[in-house]
Amino acid sequence: MSDSGEGAARARKANQSFHFVGETRPDVGILILHGFTGSPAEMRPLGLALHRAGFSVDGPLQPRHGDLPARLRGARYREWIDAALDGLERLAACEHLFLAGLSMGGLVSLYLAALSAGADEGFPSARLKLLERLRGIIVMAAPARVNDPRTRIVRFAKYVIPYFTPKIDFDNPKTQAWLREQAPPGARIDFADPAERKRLGEAARIPLDAIDQLIRLNDRVVRLLPSVTAPALFMQGRLDKTVTPDSAERLRRGVRSRDASTAWFERSGHVLTTDVEKDEVAALAVRFVRRYV
Repeated sequence: MSDSGEGAARARKANQSFHFVGETRPDVGILILHGFTGSPAEMRPLGLALHRAGFSVDGPLQPRHGDLPARLRGARYREWIDAALDGLERLAACEHLFLAGLSMGGLVSLYLAALSAGADEGFPSARLKLLERLRGIIVMAAPARVNDPRTRIVRFAKYVIPYFTPKIDFDNPKTQAWLREQAPPGARIDFADPAERKRLGEAARIPLDAIDQLIRLNDRVVRLLPSVTAPALFMQGRLDKTVTPDSAERLRRGVRSRDASTAWFERSGHVLTTDVEKDEVAALAVRFVRRYV
């Protein structure tokens, strides 16, 4: 296998769910949730840091993720909530539970925190039993609003324009590496072939109905913020162009947690868990968890 093939295979493995059992503090479990169109690969550095600190960690692959974005067609945000609740079940042996989410994963964390405090969203009470053990949440780069005015018309545009097609630079080595990571094992991609470029471009389209579900989740979480009472740590990068610059502060001010704080990372963009300050992000997350156990 070529070096690029081996690298793609490693990346595909990293895209899958992970679960680490804690050694010194197996009674503490952290559910780690990735972002929209992302995968557990972007959360693995944080998961490993928390595991090295002795904690149990579960990083699920959200439904319809871990592949090219076109697979998100037909997604519903309740699927993402249900998958997170399934993740908590895998941490059922832990007495103390935490949630840590990036972007969409941060919204799911806030939603679950609201459920833990009694918000009625129609879930069976037995399904929410483990949330009684929730000790705190870590919310990274979650949007109070998405930083794109076009989102205002998505709810209507999805009936006319089913996909948003991002511009893809097929000659960029990083783009080529990412596309190889998403391809099935053994698949060969000819980036010089116009037909192949067309096929990949169609697969990389983001369905507007899935974007609409993300916006609906965002709106619902903002309305549920007053229900959130768990200790909360909000993190955001100063260079984040995906969410509005005031997102972390707006979310922090919206919750009713007695202990809610905001941490800013001056040199980081949206994906805090893999950016240049990822080690500082992980260290702060470890300190936050230790404070409550």
